[in-house]
Amino acid sequence: MVDGILGVKHGGKTVVSWSLNTPFIIEREERGTAPLEARLRAIRKVAEAGYLLGFHFDPMIYYPGWREDYTCLVREVFKGIPPDRVAWISVGSLRFNPEMKRLIESNYPDTGITAEEMIAGDDGKMRYVKPLRLEMYRHMYKQIREAVGGDPLVYLCMERWDMWQRVLGFVPDSIGHLDYMFARSLWERFGLGSGKPDRTLYERAWEDEDVEGGPARSRG
Repeated sequence: MVDGILGVKHGGKTVVSWSLNTPFIIEREERGTAPLEARLRAIRKVAEAGYLLGFHFDPMIYYPGWREDYTCLVREVFKGIPPDRVAWISVGSLRFNPEMKRLIESNYPDTGITAEEMIAGDDGKMRYVKPLRLEMYRHMYKQIREAVGGDPLVYLCMERWDMWQRVLGFVPDSIGHLDYMFARSLWERFGLGSGKPDRTLYERAWEDEDVEGGPARSRG
């Protein structure tokens, strides 16, 4: 799966990312994709080759037993993986355009992902109700912090500013500020970049953008 890039001279400047989910969801809803154990083996190989890592726990999907399964997932991912090689981590929940519900149920009649109550967000996509998303994100963020043993760069994918504040305890001022946070983290932790990032340059690049719906819309 990743053997072709293991010998590449990347200079520690390349981030290889994975979408990760529980074995239950992979087997039931991600049919035809690599099982979790295969993804974990690939992650370990890439880490040993000196690459930086990105993890995307997205989409989180609600089902009976989700809490225990996602807890085990985080522990398995970071077992034997040096946390200081992780560039960033994203967390997001199931979302789709309203018209996709009929297609999902038609093409995959045995799926269970459309059964939970969902509402339309500001962007028109269907999502779990806010209290459930909040519970899932808070649980996942707690598990990640405990597994990493520090304060990793974690962001919410396609979520409003108020969810960021309630889960992560902070809100980027703008999309430019969010991009600056990524650049600053890469500079401070890995020495990547031509110099210390200038926040004003990142914010100026986005100053004409409408970010009312939340800074995280630029990611995910």
